[in-house]
Amino acid sequence: MTDRARDAAPDPDTGALRADLTTFVTAAFTAASAPPAAALLRAVLAEAQTDSATTELLTAFARDRRTTLHRILDRARTRGELPADADLELLTDQIYGVLWYRLAVTRTPLDAKTAARLVHSMGF
Repeated sequence: MTDRARDAAPDPDTGALRADLTTFVTAAFTAASAPPAAALLRAVLAEAQTDSATTELLTAFARDRRTTLHRILDRARTRGELPADADLELLTDQIYGVLWYRLAVTRTPLDAKTAARLVHSMGF
């Protein structure tokens, strides 16, 4: 599961935060909303509520994806596109919060348009 996610959501480095985030978020949304992946992610999320081994798997999966996103944000901070005190954890939570909420609760689109709207709404 972790290897598939790593392949599905690249670590873009275009030199521009908006482009990097849009590429990353679009790929993550597309991968997560594909029918087999969406069903698996929902099942893992549900199982993780009561099974510690599944919780560990989900935590490792999330940690890996968050690390990639942190690299993107940290490069932007180094380039001066984000303030030095930018809260990378909270920015990451915003992106993944939308993904998981739409995937597990509302089942509303996770597509390129939604990714671009999210990145724009975050001020990038």
